[in-house]
Amino acid sequence: MFDIGFFELVVIAVIALIVLGPERLPHAVRMTGAWIGKIRRATAAVKEELEREVNAQEMQQRIKEQMEKSGINEAKDSVEDLRKAMEKNILEQEMFDTDAPDFGSLKENVEKRLSQNKSTPEDTKTESPATKSTVNESTVKEELKNEKQA
Repeated sequence: MFDIGFFELVVIAVIALIVLGPERLPHAVRMTGAWIGKIRRATAAVKEELEREVNAQEMQQRIKEQMEKSGINEAKDSVEDLRKAMEKNILEQEMFDTDAPDFGSLKENVEKRLSQNKSTPEDTKTESPATKSTVNESTVKEELKNEKQA
């Protein structure tokens, strides 16, 4: 980079000794060395970052080329098209499905059953909460089956 030989360094040292004097020269040399070290570290960090970026771009380019050679992009596109077609078919089936249960009437039946269980206090005294919840679940399941069959 710079072509500085031994003789040039001696001339710079003599001029610095004359200008700064023997008391301030050691401090100035230390500060100059610290600044040169910081500059070297900064340039090394920038150089390293640039190399990483170039390597990353080269790697991405290689991956892209390999994907194109192996046909992965075409397979990925065909799988995506298949997924969209399946979603469309599922939505069409749900729209035209007449066997779907009517959840409004089901909710009313469940609420009616629950209100019947609450209205008979004698039953609640004899049954434990575990058996009562089992009865409620079984009646709800029966109602679901009846709704699907109807």
